[in-house]
Amino acid sequence: MTTHAYRRTKRQRIGNTIMALLAAMLFTAACPAPTPIPCLPEPTEDPSPPSVLMVVHYRSNGAETVRSVSEYDKNVMIRVDRASDVRVLYMGSDCEGMRKLQPSLTLYQTNHTSNPTIQATVTTCPRGTIQDEITFEQVGIGETIKMMVTATNWLGKQTYTPRITIAGPS
Repeated sequence: MTTHAYRRTKRQRIGNTIMALLAAMLFTAACPAPTPIPCLPEPTEDPSPPSVLMVVHYRSNGAETVRSVSEYDKNVMIRVDRASDVRVLYMGSDCEGMRKLQPSLTLYQTNHTSNPTIQATVTTCPRGTIQDEITFEQVGIGETIKMMVTATNWLGKQTYTPRITIAGPS
């Protein structure tokens, strides 16, 4: 997905949001819906790793922008507007059952780097899809956030998103 530098019309912003929602729905629709009990039967084998998706909502050049990446994409760099909030939704899907989503984060600020621990999203039983989100409030001048997510299915197979670099204004 290419991010353009021009100001989008309201119709284009709505279209981008709808496309991101459709991508998320298709991502979760790959597995059959569980019975009324949200747990799937415990698998004894699972030949494939889970799928993982990250959707980033941010402002760039004054326009609301949405960028999504899955395990098939390459590393991505985005630049956000001054004092822009950044919302990152992340989800994992596996037809035989998901166990955990673990975000990994590095924050770079002037003369300081940190690796805060973000609590993993863990299920107590196999589920077709699990998701969570994190919001970074007012990314400032010179701040950079690097984030990726690891999805683990019930039997321990893992998939990773590419690393997203979110850079504040220079």
